[in-house]
Amino acid sequence: MSSSAPAVVAPTSFDDLRLGRSAQFVVARLLRFWDSRNIKKKGEFMGITLFFLDEQNSVIHGFIPAARSGHYRPGLRSGSVVKVSRFEVARCTKMYKITDNPFVIWFLPQTTIDEVLVNAPIINLQKFMLRKFEHLQALANTNLELPDVVGMICSVQGSDLSDATVMTRVVVRFVIEHYKKTHNVVVYLSLWDEAAATFRGLISSGERAQSVMVVTTVNPKIFGGNLYLNSTPATKFYSDMNLPAIAQFTDSLGGPVGEAFPCIDTKEAIKKKEHVSIGDLNKFISNSDEQTQEAEFICKARVLEVLQQNGWSFVSYTGCSRKLDQSGNSLRCNRCVNANVTGVIKYRVELSVDDGNDNATFVVFDREMLNLIKKDAATLTVEETFNTKEASIVGGESGETSASAGTLVEGEAYDPNQTGGQVKDGNRKRLRE
Repeated sequence: MSSSAPAVVAPTSFDDLRLGRSAQFVVARLLRFWDSRNIKKKGEFMGITLFFLDEQNSVIHGFIPAARSGHYRPGLRSGSVVKVSRFEVARCTKMYKITDNPFVIWFLPQTTIDEVLVNAPIINLQKFMLRKFEHLQALANTNLELPDVVGMICSVQGSDLSDATVMTRVVVRFVIEHYKKTHNVVVYLSLWDEAAATFRGLISSGERAQSVMVVTTVNPKIFGGNLYLNSTPATKFYSDMNLPAIAQFTDSLGGPVGEAFPCIDTKEAIKKKEHVSIGDLNKFISNSDEQTQEAEFICKARVLEVLQQNGWSFVSYTGCSRKLDQSGNSLRCNRCVNANVTGVIKYRVELSVDDGNDNATFVVFDREMLNLIKKDAATLTVEETFNTKEASIVGGESGETSASAGTLVEGEAYDPNQTGGQVKDGNRKRLRE
């Protein structure tokens, strides 16, 4: 009696996955992966997010929690075909969706992921969740999706554009729809942190003629009447002309684009030309989320007073310029996790301002304050201490003084007769300290 051959178990397609834990496994291409961080908790590492594509051209994302990331990270390789087994299928959150799939593959301690080197299925090399202008407008300020876009670079503006280690903001004018007989639809890519550094590396590599690309996982926002596509930690750039999305967009332009796009290196951060009101700023901030870290603007308003409830300075770590926190009898930088720190006093001044229609509190930091009053925070602190002691000697216990507030109010930059009652153009308001 002949023995029967073992049954061959086929992988489960993404469309057939069931909620919960089971013996199901998937075979897919690992398109890309990235570190996920909680910006609200000072960039705390949450885990690794993975983006998979299967043989049926369906996509799903996976998640490896931080505690297990060290075990899996060495074996992850973008573009490889992998077999993932013994995982849990859970529902996606309704916010910040990166695929149309309602499920996520959650890695458990027993989950395995192995590269398929023999008899691998034929799976496409890429797939994107591309959105057109009208759809992007509808998504703006909702945080429902983090879509992908394809388009052509018109111009680039930022500081130190040739230095791929710089992570300050870069703004890209980006054509996402082209109409030969009428007009182009232009949006603004607002690139931050690692995405900004990666983009600098791309444009400084010596090849700027290829201006059509796909930009993934952006967060649409409307600000000052313009559509901004903010980068996220998951943002990647693709410029391979063989990708169908890029080939189709290039064809819509009437052929390959051979003209290099201009790069405007401002050296001293972004200098946006559009003017916005306090009302525009309030609306932008109220619709922002943890992906938005800061914004540059030009806003004119009258300074009403210097608010003193929260003081006017803070102690900053010389290594990263972040605020130091008290830890027992010492100071500690929670971001750098360094107990041996050196602190320096820096400005953090709250100004009450009004533009005639709305009012707000602007927070002005060290560089701007130094430009305005021509005196650093450490010097002002010494003067305040000396004046306080002198006043207490002259006036006794009832003697009162406020050297810092007096200096800030009486400085020429805050005299309405000297400045026209306006905050100088170019001041930066940080959305989060």
